[in-house]
Amino acid sequence: MAFNGGKKAAKENNSDVAFRSLDDMTFPEADFRRSAYLKLRTVYVHVPFSKFKLKPFPANSSSETRAELNFLLRLQQTRNAEAINRTETMAAVYFDPLTTNPSDPDYTRNINSLFYIGRDLGPWFNAEKLPLTSQVLQNVIQDATYYIFSLKNEFSRARPYQLDSRIQHLEAPGHASYPSGHASASYVHAFILSHIFPEYKDHFEGVASDMAFSRETRGVHYPSDSEAGKEFARQFVNELMKSPKFRTDLASMKNEIMQERAAHQLTRK
Repeated sequence: MAFNGGKKAAKENNSDVAFRSLDDMTFPEADFRRSAYLKLRTVYVHVPFSKFKLKPFPANSSSETRAELNFLLRLQQTRNAEAINRTETMAAVYFDPLTTNPSDPDYTRNINSLFYIGRDLGPWFNAEKLPLTSQVLQNVIQDATYYIFSLKNEFSRARPYQLDSRIQHLEAPGHASYPSGHASASYVHAFILSHIFPEYKDHFEGVASDMAFSRETRGVHYPSDSEAGKEFARQFVNELMKSPKFRTDLASMKNEIMQERAAHQLTRK
């Protein structure tokens, strides 16, 4: 049973049976289209996904979830064509570790996604200018993807539009809701770049927050999914920093970035 806002639904939702039925709703296993991510090999982080401690999401029948659904409905009422177009662009910002062939039509979009959070550093911040940085970020997001989708599979949270049919979602992702993948990856990028440019920490996290919010605007994530994504990213980057291989690669990445930044600043004088 999903919320539909009608009087009949309100009456039925008052029964214990209805609440149990609602709380039993999960993301349909048949709709899960990212099972290959559960078999990814990690490069830097080698811990069980249970290492990441995310609090359980609010029950489907809870007042917290109802409040989140109402929030999404209010967003839906206020989103305009400009906002929708902006979220369309942001929806395409994600890295697929399985898209590795340069001849793939999606390859360029895929690689460029790795540089989205730091794009305001300047036009020099791109894969062509920073090949080592690109490879390190590919490794990082491959690791993160394994853990994000393992957690999604474990929690199996139903999407907002599966609980409330009034939500007009702008896409239908083929995986569960919790935690948000876009939020998780964006905050991972933000936290890593903050190690290199601590003075821009607030800016990077602001860009990641905008990305997370765009998923709520599109009706595909609850705010608590976004919060869980940020918390996952924090724990994940902490694990990354325990890896000697990652720390070495991060130092090399920082050196490459600083050299390119300096070269760009010289050409502008």
